[in-house]
Amino acid sequence: MNAWARHYADALTADLDDGETLLGANRVTVASASKVEVPTRVATARPGQPPVRRRGRKLPPVVVARANGFSVPGLIFILGVSDRRLLIWKSSALLAKPRELTTSYPLTRIASITRHRRIGPTRASIVLDDGTLVVVQALWSRQLGELATAFTAARSRPPG
Repeated sequence: MNAWARHYADALTADLDDGETLLGANRVTVASASKVEVPTRVATARPGQPPVRRRGRKLPPVVVARANGFSVPGLIFILGVSDRRLLIWKSSALLAKPRELTTSYPLTRIASITRHRRIGPTRASIVLDDGTLVVVQALWSRQLGELATAFTAARSRPPG
């Protein structure tokens, strides 16, 4: 875990189940969100070209994430990975201190968590089993890759 998560370990582990271990946590914001949909039939598709779908105006990524079933408590929140779940905490507005655990997803619902290599703040994409894609960006940190590593380690452990 990073230094920030170790500093707030008591608040981050207060809502964990018995025997559950927190593997990593970080302060994040939603950079983008979408849902992977495979159209069954598109009448306007031209041969040899993929169909293009555009729906309404561009919405803020937090609104899109919520509409697609990825529950985020606000613009800035805390994302964590335990050995059993993906965890989402509500955070304070000023320094993003953990407040309360608002949502969790069992690791079986998470298809992947992948770190993006880029210049600047790190990003990671989270894909749920229903096709929901949420890209989160770390705040004040470049250590978001540890969540992807923790997820991979948790998924590779035998259940028990």
